[in-house]
Amino acid sequence: MWIARNLLSSSTVAHQIIEQENRGLPSARNAGIHAATGKYVCFIDADDMISDCHLGNLFELAEREGLEFAFSGFEYTRANHRQGSRVSPSAASSVIDVGEIQRGHLYRDRCIHCCALLLKKEFLEQEELYFNEALRFGEDAEYLWRLLNRVEKGGYVSSRSYKYLIHDGSLMSSPRLDYVERFFHEFGQTVSRQPFAHQITGEQVFARVSFGIFHSFAKGADWESAKEMLKKVGYKQKLKNIRKVKDVRIRALSGLMRVSPYLFWKIAKLL
Repeated sequence: MWIARNLLSSSTVAHQIIEQENRGLPSARNAGIHAATGKYVCFIDADDMISDCHLGNLFELAEREGLEFAFSGFEYTRANHRQGSRVSPSAASSVIDVGEIQRGHLYRDRCIHCCALLLKKEFLEQEELYFNEALRFGEDAEYLWRLLNRVEKGGYVSSRSYKYLIHDGSLMSSPRLDYVERFFHEFGQTVSRQPFAHQITGEQVFARVSFGIFHSFAKGADWESAKEMLKKVGYKQKLKNIRKVKDVRIRALSGLMRVSPYLFWKIAKLL
């Protein structure tokens, strides 16, 4: 908190610092949504970076097209390469139907990151689109699929102007087992209530996101922890609809997981 205060002490930009008991990231983001006084909100994690043109490009597109939300590409970075690849300020932009957005996110043709979003505050309040405060892991995935079932279209800026930092040993790379169990429970409830676009089903979404969770856990955990997690959450049942996902690589890896979880864990460390 003192870093924020020092950085903003001489700033002429209107700002508000909110202090509250640590109740997790979803609670902090919800507090920010409620406190925001501008037309749009975005979420930038404390250790991530954005390009100079990131917010400007999203704002221009949302305003020009009258959109409820817009998103940019993003890039995973690590401590030894924080800024990632260079970004052109004149990136291509487009308006995309929600069905195409859902398909792109499901099949990873055009992934979306919560922190690469620009969202209209009034829309979030009208739809009561707040983060699930029961979660300490996977809150972004759960939130995105609720968001993508409340809109008709969205704006896309093609540049990877959001730079997400991966920490070894973070919740993303080695989440606690109880957090993972809670996520599956909450996300299962979410997808069972959503009317997905076109031929996408909740079963497909659940299976694809489940695979991503298993893969993330396997990359960050030791074998005993990974084995315990797979057994406890019933991974075979959760992946039963993965065959409906068109990505051949994902289907092959999930098939390997069902046959030899240990070999899957070894390969996940290399990917």
